[in-house]
Amino acid sequence: MHYGNLVIVPKNSDKPLDEKVEDVMASGFEDWWDWYQIGGRWTGALEPNYDPEKDPANVETCNLCKGTGTRTEPVPGDPSWKPVQGQCNGCDGKGRRAKWPTQWTRYAGDVVPIETVTDEQLKKFYRVIGPRPHQHWSAEYEPCNPPDVFDKINAKEHAATWRPKAADLHREFKDHLAVVVDCHN
Repeated sequence: MHYGNLVIVPKNSDKPLDEKVEDVMASGFEDWWDWYQIGGRWTGALEPNYDPEKDPANVETCNLCKGTGTRTEPVPGDPSWKPVQGQCNGCDGKGRRAKWPTQWTRYAGDVVPIETVTDEQLKKFYRVIGPRPHQHWSAEYEPCNPPDVFDKINAKEHAATWRPKAADLHREFKDHLAVVVDCHN
């Protein structure tokens, strides 16, 4: 299953972005995810007017019809299939289609200063992951005292209280970036 995360990393660092994200994501590897990428299926989640499937960098010639809009090779397992002009199940007859989300070009809008993130945007993510080890806020986890220790809780009992407020993140993580990350578990 894939789910969107918002990962908080230091803004001012000599490390490249990928390394900063890797440092933060390391604390949950194999516990909460086995694979991740910046953006992925959640590319553009912070910008309502961006559609990654319409971004020319993410569109390719359909391999099923070779760009003609008409599939001529049989559909496997369907002996009654016959080609129909202008029909292709890969591109809806357009000859071009969006690449698979894991192949999308990295989008600059997936990395923003934390102080620009709103409460409305936070609702789009399953988990917010802070820069300290095991600092996660999600439907399954809630911060407790001391702030670096997180206990598993009953999500039904605490569903309304798990999500951090944007203002709290702005205050706690000045000089940090928020990065959209697609995770698989």
